[in-house]
Amino acid sequence: MSVSRQPWAIVGGVIVAAAVVATRQGPPHHHPPAPVVEVTASVAAVPSSDQIVARPTIRIYATRLDGDRLVSWHVPIGASHDIESLAYLATVEALNGPPIGVHAVRFPPGTTPQSVRVRGGTVYVDLSPEVERTTAGGFAEAGEFKGLVWTLTALPGIEHVRLRVDGATLPTLPGGHFELDEPLSRADW
Repeated sequence: MSVSRQPWAIVGGVIVAAAVVATRQGPPHHHPPAPVVEVTASVAAVPSSDQIVARPTIRIYATRLDGDRLVSWHVPIGASHDIESLAYLATVEALNGPPIGVHAVRFPPGTTPQSVRVRGGTVYVDLSPEVERTTAGGFAEAGEFKGLVWTLTALPGIEHVRLRVDGATLPTLPGGHFELDEPLSRADW
């Protein structure tokens, strides 16, 4: 009996050895880092069938802690798809920050939109005074607003973002490194 099983054991060992050698051959693959990393996608299953239907979403961005790269995730949108409603939802989600466990620059806690208006290709956002509590200086300020601007300019037809804080146009935030008195676009980063 053991004689008849030995050929199969030898064949199995050869197959395992060939698989190990095959996985170790070839040069390592190096891919440049992507500027945006996907965190999640929103897909909902239709309960009455086996089909999967993608729900409409908007893409939200935040700046990684390195200050250069962005991370993004998708948020499902409801029935209202007018641009002003989308801009408001996108602003709220960007201010809330990425999902737990994602290391990114975040707005100070309690920062909310007091108003969000769309006029032409520009979104006008009035932020609550909590945004002025940024403690990390210019780096954090730039990272916060980079994510917000990328989020809003991802919406159809939006090219610029104008910011106010508590109803007033400020030249800069307290850190003094980030100018708020001009429209912002993706080209600013």
